[in-house]
Amino acid sequence: MIVLILAVISFGGYYVWHAQHSKTPPLATKKDNEFVFKELGVKITLPDALKGLSYKVESRKNNQGGTSTVLYLGSPSMSDAVEQCYNQKVDSNSPGNFGAIDKLDGQYSPNTAGPTEGPPLKQFDNFYIEGSQPNGITTCTNPKVDAGLAQHEAGKLFTELTEAFKTATLVQ
Repeated sequence: MIVLILAVISFGGYYVWHAQHSKTPPLATKKDNEFVFKELGVKITLPDALKGLSYKVESRKNNQGGTSTVLYLGSPSMSDAVEQCYNQKVDSNSPGNFGAIDKLDGQYSPNTAGPTEGPPLKQFDNFYIEGSQPNGITTCTNPKVDAGLAQHEAGKLFTELTEAFKTATLVQ
């Protein structure tokens, strides 16, 4: 009888232990419309207009005297606009950029901002995300398309990005 009780207790203990330790942890799922900027440690909810968003990473000096990681943003629609404007394929290493973003430490202050720095796309506790649009998009050279096609597309995409950053959160 004692052996039977010990067997039942042992089996019960094993069953509970096995049930607790053999569960597959739930996978961290990424929403289809979630986009992570891993270099900046933030993520946004991506609107349909920014589907296919990509970026190229570079380092440059920032307005604070340090170095920033800058993400140059591209999208399929911007690449298409650039290709139509100039009758040439966009190099995959240099997509038709519609903007750039970087991360700056501290709180944004218009008193210390650089000459091209506007309000941040998003202010976090210890840093903010700054965004800028390219100022070098020239008028289209293809006479068959609207002269401002690439400029218009860049402006539209940057507006969408600005709105999307209202949803920005830290990557955990």
